[in-house]
Amino acid sequence: MLDMADRILHALPSNALEYKSALSEIVETEKIKKRPLLAKYLNKYIGEKTTDFFIHKDLGNFLKRELDFYIKNEIMHIDDIGGFASRNPFENFLIQTRVLRKIAHCLIDFLAQLENFQKNLWLKKKFVIGTQYCITLNRIPGKYYAEIAKNKEQIQEWITLLAIDKLDGFSNPLNVEFLNSNPSLPIDTAFFSSAFKDAIVSELDLSTLNGTLICGENSQALRLLQKKYDSSLSVVYLDPPYNTDASSIIYKNGYKSSSWLCMMKERFETAKGLLAPNGVICVAIDDAQFPELRRMMLDIFPYDLGVAVVRSNPAGRLSKNRLSSSHEYALFFAKGSEAKPASLPPTKDQEDVYPYKDKKGRFAWTNFIRNGSNRFRIDRPKMYFPIIVKEETLRIPDMKWFPEKGSFGEWTVQEKLQPGEVLVYPDKEENGRMVELHWHRGWEAVKNHLDEYCARYKNGKPQIYFKKRMGSNPPSTWWKKAAYA
Repeated sequence: MLDMADRILHALPSNALEYKSALSEIVETEKIKKRPLLAKYLNKYIGEKTTDFFIHKDLGNFLKRELDFYIKNEIMHIDDIGGFASRNPFENFLIQTRVLRKIAHCLIDFLAQLENFQKNLWLKKKFVIGTQYCITLNRIPGKYYAEIAKNKEQIQEWITLLAIDKLDGFSNPLNVEFLNSNPSLPIDTAFFSSAFKDAIVSELDLSTLNGTLICGENSQALRLLQKKYDSSLSVVYLDPPYNTDASSIIYKNGYKSSSWLCMMKERFETAKGLLAPNGVICVAIDDAQFPELRRMMLDIFPYDLGVAVVRSNPAGRLSKNRLSSSHEYALFFAKGSEAKPASLPPTKDQEDVYPYKDKKGRFAWTNFIRNGSNRFRIDRPKMYFPIIVKEETLRIPDMKWFPEKGSFGEWTVQEKLQPGEVLVYPDKEENGRMVELHWHRGWEAVKNHLDEYCARYKNGKPQIYFKKRMGSNPPSTWWKKAAYA
């Protein structure tokens, strides 16, 4: 570290002599007598970025369980016990084990006190050091527009983020007419005085607020949300550190796997409490921790909704001696059985297959006779029944099932047909002969939903058609669009 500090100090330009002098000030330690101030801060920075600061929530009981496991598996060998020639050596062995256990428990209790102190500090309620609001102009009374139009910081943010200088009517300074013409512009109360912010907020209906943004450590932020949002969130999305040096991010990204998993487990358990019974959690990750993360989430969340593979880098991420990675993962889990992926809008191909639409959704008219495997009358005898057709309308007749009749049992019509009515059975000509098949559904389904069926004629003979509905269209497990990267 001293060499690195010396190189940095030597590389400082001549116009930075004041900084060079300050950073060269000697800060002694017991081992290093000529350590410059810069080396001290370099050591601190590297330590923060390379050391896992992990607080165990129950260190005492954890270490005691590990101690018992160690004694049983590494000290008390069954073969050794069987080899004792007399009782005394065995008793001496047990005495030694008890002493070891007693001394170890003293050390464990001491370590647990230190860890519990750290835990209490970490879990202590934190202060909210500031609260600001982003409010669209249409929610703010017009009497405040003149002061808003004069706020240079707010105008600059609008120019930087929203390019309002390209909109019609923009001027510098702004006028009230421009604000009236753009009611969706959001103000950030951080740019205004406390008195102005309080005046605006006092006139707002806070129940209309539709979002909360918290800037803070994520574990503390989750606990801050617990009381207000307990069991009420529809979706929780987490994008944790991938725990790989391949990601260029500004925070620590190289934890030991065990520390990383403990950190994530705490956050998942807190997030689970925030989810509604039908809530869904989505977590982004890459290959580095994917197997371990998925196993842990299976232990915490009862319902696995699937894993999406996301094309994140079409060119591939360079990796020595390995295949070039071009994907990441999105893991979806749910708190309750009510949760399910939403259905996507139909694609053009699906619309072509299901060209019709009614209040229940898209459908296609399909012949009601069963095709494919298990389509013969012998496979489903009770689904071989007559349907009464008159012109294009149809109905189920009054009929009775006789199991002993014929080879498979038979439905017998118990009423007389009206003029113009005919009976239609699921019979079909195949290879020059008539074959007895069966319908797609039972007679109760037809009778209870007659609007789902119709009769059409082919070569003067009536045929039954039904509305085959397009099923749900959940997202696939392959996400290739650039928008998902």
